[in-house]
Amino acid sequence: MITGASGFLGRHVVEEIRRSNHSIIAICRSNLNTPPNLLPEEIASVDSSSAVNEFEAFFATIDGPVVVVHLAAHYSNLHSVDDVSMLVESNIHFPTRLVDALARAKPNSSVINISTLFQHFERRDYSPLSLYGATKESFLKILDFYAESESLKVADITIGDTYGANDTRRKLIDLLISHVGSTATLNLGSGLQNMSLMHITDVARGISQVIEDHQSIPAKEVWRVQMQPTENISVRELVAKIEKISSKSLCYTFDASRDRKREIYAPIEGLKKLPNYEPLIDLETGLKSLLGQ
Repeated sequence: MITGASGFLGRHVVEEIRRSNHSIIAICRSNLNTPPNLLPEEIASVDSSSAVNEFEAFFATIDGPVVVVHLAAHYSNLHSVDDVSMLVESNIHFPTRLVDALARAKPNSSVINISTLFQHFERRDYSPLSLYGATKESFLKILDFYAESESLKVADITIGDTYGANDTRRKLIDLLISHVGSTATLNLGSGLQNMSLMHITDVARGISQVIEDHQSIPAKEVWRVQMQPTENISVRELVAKIEKISSKSLCYTFDASRDRKREIYAPIEGLKKLPNYEPLIDLETGLKSLLGQ
């Protein structure tokens, strides 16, 4: 069972699950519309607005244990007033209703949660860069209860900055690629910000690996692991690499005064690595693909 199935990461995870011949059920924001990457029969009769008892009744109709892969999230870098309710609902309230129902209807099932580097300002075990990071950590703390009470097995995977083809999120790497050869000037802050880049297909493959091994997730704790980035690189180094590969210039300026108050300037260290996982697509290969080479 997957949340966020129609998102950038979700689409690739769905493809990986299909290769493994597992059945897929997606919980969407609305069950009235079918995302283009899903079949109508893969849409759950409940949606993200459903109550605990509705989720519980739905889980009760499924034979055998369930693996919930929670990818859905509301993201906001610098949140507005309007983002507050959406961050709490999407990142805390909805997934808590979902896992509580799972624990009631299908004890000993598994949850695979995704965490973010936005929870680790200045390499700390926990220090949120944003309210988004704070809500992600809040739900993770809630998962501690379900794991420690032995209601569910819980894995939490920290991932870095994902990139790849057909990404509609307008992340920095896509912005840089789209400006190759352009005369428009990009302001990139100090350029010293660290990016832990990971190709989206590598991330989906790593999540699929945990799905396959879900029965070995340790009990009585949240099993926290980090999926190893392909490369840790500063924005300045990334710009230089794109210019070198494309043999074209980018127009940009660096201005440290434009950096956010809380930025990541160094790779996160100290998190346990996902065992038996190595990225397959190196950064140069990934960039060449985005550049059409």
